[in-house]
Amino acid sequence: MKKATITWIFVTTILVVVLVTVTALGFSGFLFSLSTSSFETDLKIGTELNIGIQPNETSVKSLSFDGSYLPGEKLKQNINISAETLTENVFVRVKSCVANGDEQMQFAVNDKFSFEADGYYYYDGVVMGGDKVSFCEYVIMPNVGELNTNKKNIFTIVVECLGENEDINKIWKKQ
Repeated sequence: MKKATITWIFVTTILVVVLVTVTALGFSGFLFSLSTSSFETDLKIGTELNIGIQPNETSVKSLSFDGSYLPGEKLKQNINISAETLTENVFVRVKSCVANGDEQMQFAVNDKFSFEADGYYYYDGVVMGGDKVSFCEYVIMPNVGELNTNKKNIFTIVVECLGENEDINKIWKKQ
């Protein structure tokens, strides 16, 4: 065989090996991205959510939703705050955020909660130890145009609690 033929076979073999390797890596990366790239939680919009609380602690829960909802759309979502394991009374405030921005999810809350200028919903009075309080029955989509309709999005609910003997005006700077 000529030297040029051997060189040509060697180069072709190397190119085929590189092409097969790149294709395999690209395909495996594509499959990996399908399994991990979307925001996903175990909880979905529409499922009842019970958030357990403890005095002087913060509880956080996240729910996933499609970006296909319209801004301002009202979605059925029962959110309960559970103090069933507590033996003492606590003050409660709740806040939310959407994972891809600073927008807050709005809630159609029960009459025991009020929205304040600091962005929190405050429970009027104390939640009694052993009780389960309904926070809301509906969530209202934020007025953002940046929720990607092809992806899952996450909104997070933060429930903060202080013991009944704590000074909420000083700690939470509540007026």
